[in-house]
Amino acid sequence: MARQSSNAKGNAKRGTYLRGRSKKWLEERGWDVAILERMRTIPKPRGKPHYVKYDTFGADLVAMNGKTIAFINSKGGRKHLSEGRKEFAKYQYPPGVKCWLMIWEPYARKPEIEEVEH
Repeated sequence: MARQSSNAKGNAKRGTYLRGRSKKWLEERGWDVAILERMRTIPKPRGKPHYVKYDTFGADLVAMNGKTIAFINSKGGRKHLSEGRKEFAKYQYPPGVKCWLMIWEPYARKPEIEEVEH
C-alpha cells in the first residue's frame, strides 16, 4: 500500500491556507469571491479513498467587484509561478477578464499580484 508523503499533505494544507488568505484579503477590499477549487475522490481497493484537488479553469478563486472579473491562483512564494501560467494558458478567457497569480511571500501582510496575459 503506497502512502502519501507527509510533504504532499503539507502542500495541500498550504494551498488551502493560501486560498483562504487570498479570499479574506479580497473580501476585505470589497470583492465578491467564490472558490473554484474542487475535490475528487478516487476509491482504493483497500483503506481510505484518495482525494485530489482540481482547479476549475486553472484558478482557485474567482472574484468580481462590479468593474472587473478576475480568476485567481494563489501561490506561496515565487517557486511555482510557471505552473500557474501554464494552467491559465490552457483556457480561453473572454476579453476583459483578468487572470492573476496572487503571490504570498513568507510573513507578507499583503500579496503581490501578477497579471497573466491570456
